[in-house]
Amino acid sequence: MNQGVFWWAGRPGSSGTAALFRLTRDYLVNTKGLTNLIWVWNMQDLDLNWSVYNPGNNYWDIFSLDVYNGDGFTTQKYNTAISVASGKPIAIGECSTLPTSYQLASQQNWVFVMSWAELTFSSNTNAQIQALYSASNVITKDELPKFY
Repeated sequence: MNQGVFWWAGRPGSSGTAALFRLTRDYLVNTKGLTNLIWVWNMQDLDLNWSVYNPGNNYWDIFSLDVYNGDGFTTQKYNTAISVASGKPIAIGECSTLPTSYQLASQQNWVFVMSWAELTFSSNTNAQIQALYSASNVITKDELPKFY
């Protein structure tokens, strides 16, 4: 929401990008009756002033962070995500370089990690990818309980 590369993004304040998030959610939930969706409020690590884009805690279920800038998965980003989420789950919404299992062990509240398509393979070696996915503190889809 805080990127300026999209026509709808990069507008802080309650009447900025957050208003479009609320409008979209209200339409899909109240008009279309889609009550089985999980709403993710997503920010990028351009800066840490994420709260000015918050559409309102009642509008989202998970806070996610896109980690692309050069300093990676810092304690400051993690602690800011924890603070902004106010007790809700946090996730790594997008990244190019995957976190290591050691980073995830020291930042235990991340509920999921999603790397960006082709950047997964251009920014990580096969050994790094395999090490993360086989780590004992990482659960992959095949290890999840059946939800349906």
